[in-house]
This record gives sequence, structure tokens and C-alpha cells, in this order.
Amino acid sequence: MMLSSLIRFPMIFISGIFIPLQGMQGFLKSIAFISPLTYLVDLLNYGLRGDSLLHPSVTAGVLVGFSILFIFCSHLAHKKNLLKGL
Repeated sequence: MMLSSLIRFPMIFISGIFIPLQGMQGFLKSIAFISPLTYLVDLLNYGLRGDSLLHPSVTAGVLVGFSILFIFCSHLAHKKNLLKGL
């Protein structure tokens, strides 16, 4: 649980929730696009305020891609744990 918090906590600050993506520069902005939360915040900005950094269909597509990737990874981890008997 503590390890997942070490990943989630910084992800909140680079995702555009507190500092808008338009205000970020260089290295931070490129790291922000690794986080799936960034795309969710961008899609919510489009829905609530009408402005978005990326086109909403691109943002939704990336979110679907992240979802498929995470489901696939969890399926592999579950399969591995079943083989171990956990």
C-alpha cells in the first residue's frame, strides 16, 4: 500500500489538477503525459470549461488504451499468482 502511494501522490501534482498543463514547461510537461490522470483532467476541462490541450477524441482514446493496458497487466499478474497458489 505504501509503495502505491509513492506512485500516486506525485502523479496528482504533475497531472494538471493543481498546476495547469499550459503553465508547465519542458521536462515536467513531458512527464505529465505519462500519467493517465493527465488525460482525465484534460477531458474534464473540456467538459466543464470547453478548453482542452488535446482533442477530446484523442484524450478518450488514450484513456481507453491505458485501461486496456492496465487490465492486461492485472490479468497477467492474477494468472501468475494463480499458478503460485496465492
